[in-house]
Amino acid sequence: MKFITSLSKVLILASGLYLAQNKATAQTAIPSLPSSCVASEEAITLTQPNNTSITVVGKGNLNNHWTETTDGYAVIRNLAGNYEYASKVNGNFVPGGTLASDPINRTATEAAYVSGLSVTLKPDMNPLKASILNQVNAQVQRKTYPTSGNIRILALLIDYPDLQNVIPKSDFDSLLYGANDRSGDGGFKVVY
Repeated sequence: MKFITSLSKVLILASGLYLAQNKATAQTAIPSLPSSCVASEEAITLTQPNNTSITVVGKGNLNNHWTETTDGYAVIRNLAGNYEYASKVNGNFVPGGTLASDPINRTATEAAYVSGLSVTLKPDMNPLKASILNQVNAQVQRKTYPTSGNIRILALLIDYPDLQNVIPKSDFDSLLYGANDRSGDGGFKVVY
């Protein structure tokens, strides 16, 4: 627990030092836009609700993303949560009706079905999402991070239902808002 608290302090301190040292560039530099967030190319093996496993790869970026099999066929989850080969309807992916599996586990029927699919299938960008992202990007480019005055920072503490809490909420409260955290350095609010 001391390690995580120390790590949190280092991250907070590093971000504070970065902002202090880059005060001039923080006011003029254009920040990274959300579209540059690319999906990881790392394949992951998932166990599906029907107790089969499939290895998939995330594709695309924050604006337009989808999932593919390791040999490049687009897949999407059906209502039961199992991956099916994707069909494109009005630019969006919908389940195609055939359960997907890894290339080495495909039946002859599935292999015949896959041979008729395109490995270059991608969903179209949603025009509404693109419009909203363009507005957000424009606002991000017009604004800079304040270097003085009353600076408001959002801190999220998320309680995931499938993970057990290791550090109590009170420790984060002390670290962020406390007048003096355990090491005597002061909480985030006091230091910054």
